[in-house]
Amino acid sequence: ISGPAAVVTPTPKRLPTLAISTKMVAYSFENGAENWYSGKVLKTDNAFHGSYALSVKSVSATPANMYAYTSQGGFVPGKQYMFSAYVRPVSGAMGMAKLKVSGSGLEVESKSINLQSDTSWILLQVTFTATDATHQLSLVADDLSSGGVEWDAVQVDEGRGRTPFDTEKTNPNMVPSCRQYDGNVTGCDATTGCAYYYCSEQCWLRGTPNQTACPGW
Repeated sequence: ISGPAAVVTPTPKRLPTLAISTKMVAYSFENGAENWYSGKVLKTDNAFHGSYALSVKSVSATPANMYAYTSQGGFVPGKQYMFSAYVRPVSGAMGMAKLKVSGSGLEVESKSINLQSDTSWILLQVTFTATDATHQLSLVADDLSSGGVEWDAVQVDEGRGRTPFDTEKTNPNMVPSCRQYDGNVTGCDATTGCAYYYCSEQCWLRGTPNQTACPGW
């Protein structure tokens, strides 16, 4: 008579560890341009968050690439991040919209969306690996020939995911408004985190790539 069969306890499978994203910085434009340039903050009844959005408008009937940008510091080279924003077309906009991250050998873009396809808020996002402590973030409208676009709930997360837009954590790492000291070496040098670029006579966040601070350099 044979004895009872041996009981084999299965080895539990190790589940993959999921990367948790954490918010690095967020922009709601409720307090103005918040260091974004080439755009205008407007009060609107249709903002994605709050009452304001960043507007970029066409300047002629000829298609042109229009964008707003900021130099964002605080990145750790080698780490992954996600740049995201909501965009919507206004006033019969024609063209394409996308996000772009650049500087220090890095140039990545999100997918492009056709601005004629919808009039509601659309989420754009792109992941990237930082190559420097500072990168330029751009909100781009390619071939914009009429109307304009509005941007809102712009944020950067550390990791490969997008965290909920938390109004209480807006701009936790707000960088100094350096560009207010363009042409003012003394004021620029006295502001922590800023550096004066003599090639353009402008004040930028310290570490901003020369190709950003000095066009044509």
